[in-house]
Amino acid sequence: MIENSFDTPSVVPGERLELDPVAAHDLAPDQRHDQPEAAGDTEVHLLKYVKVFYKRRRMAITTFLLVVGSVTVYTFTATPIFEAKTRLLIEAENRNVVSFKAVLDEDQTRADYYQTQYNLLQSRALALRTIDQLKLWETPPFRNDKRFSLKRMMLGAPALVGQYAVSGISRTGDVASDFSGTGGSAARTTESANPGPDETASQSDAIDAFENALTIAPVRNSRLVDLKFDLPDGALAATIVNALAKNYISQSLEFKFMASKDASDWLGQQLGEQRKQVEGAEKKLQQYREQNDSISMKDRENIVVQKLTELTGAVTQAKTERFQREALYRQVESLRGNPAMLDTFPAILANTFIQQQKTELAQLQSQSAQLGDKLGPNHPDMVKIRSAIRLTQAKLDGEIGKVVQGVKNEYLAALAKENSLTGALNAQKGDALAMNRKAID
Repeated sequence: MIENSFDTPSVVPGERLELDPVAAHDLAPDQRHDQPEAAGDTEVHLLKYVKVFYKRRRMAITTFLLVVGSVTVYTFTATPIFEAKTRLLIEAENRNVVSFKAVLDEDQTRADYYQTQYNLLQSRALALRTIDQLKLWETPPFRNDKRFSLKRMMLGAPALVGQYAVSGISRTGDVASDFSGTGGSAARTTESANPGPDETASQSDAIDAFENALTIAPVRNSRLVDLKFDLPDGALAATIVNALAKNYISQSLEFKFMASKDASDWLGQQLGEQRKQVEGAEKKLQQYREQNDSISMKDRENIVVQKLTELTGAVTQAKTERFQREALYRQVESLRGNPAMLDTFPAILANTFIQQQKTELAQLQSQSAQLGDKLGPNHPDMVKIRSAIRLTQAKLDGEIGKVVQGVKNEYLAALAKENSLTGALNAQKGDALAMNRKAID
């Protein structure tokens, strides 16, 4: 019989004895199945974690307080950002399709048109126009403030870190200058990185801040586009986005008016060239008559040629006048749904009666506001004032309608005049051709 002997370790009083656990890979396969699982393993591990945490409790509590304190400070000092949004409907101009190739290119041209409009909405010229109109140069979000601020540094840190993390762009320069703005800013667009040649440094920074706060979001599968503007001041953001939309509409109307003016100038130039050609042809004809002794002509032929020349000039002048009247008519038609913009139409501004009615209406509305709280809505004076307001408003609307109708009538009259002169010119050409045939015969 073989006896197994084990060395019993000696235990020193006051000292804890630790036994090394036997690793599972040191046991035979049959011994592994014979080892029972300890029921208290989970409790032992949790106890160890608790002991480790308790041992380093000061460091853990300090870290926890720092994190909570930082988050709390940022939460109470962070500036809330408000988003103002307005929606525009952009209608592409209809073209007269005259070929099959034009039909194939229609979709691509329309896509290019909308992309062009989006770029115009983001243009620095439109931003500069809006900033000038609202006098935003000294407004804090757009003012070029180079002074260092610890609060702006704390508020701008998350935005700046996010900017570097997302874009991966490494920029050189003093980091403190990036924190000197209001809460950090997004990365500049390609256009923002290339300011206009006439911009000063402060203007360029203000326009960059304006464009960084602006977002152009086309609505999918529609002709709508959303203009979004982010600022800490919600009221200012709403004012800016509305002004931007109005300036875009005004700019589009100006482009159309300039196109009409260019067409009118081109027609005038062509008229001058045609007049020179006619004068040259008349001189050559006169020389031919003198050389061939054919000075005498029939009175009827002289009258026909004279009328033909006069009608040619009259038709050209009528076309030019019709172009101008049509441009004004198209402009006023596009403004009919916008009373505020319609008030800026030159013909309405020049109408003294309309301006008098506006002044009278404003005075009546002021009286109604002042006496409304004192007298009550049913007081005879209030009833009289409301009646006067309705009457004045009706007169104002009627006069504006007359101005708009007058512009339309002028356009229709110019169109009718052009058609009439064109018909007379064609008839006169027929008489001249008939006379030439008789002369040949």
